[in-house]
Amino acid sequence: MNPEREALGVFELPLPLLVMTVVGIVAFAASGAIAGARAGMDWLGVSTLAAEHCATY
Repeated sequence: MNPEREALGVFELPLPLLVMTVVGIVAFAASGAIAGARAGMDWLGVSTLAAEHCATY
């Protein structure tokens, strides 16, 4: 690993793991958005809920 990048807290992931991580984050955010939409939230509430789901991933 690159010591400069490691000092910044940036870790390099193998491509398959990176793809799976990104897909997982998007799917988790989408599930939060769907749950918010089913609960009758407005778009601000839905986007906040989706962002909260991403932050907890």
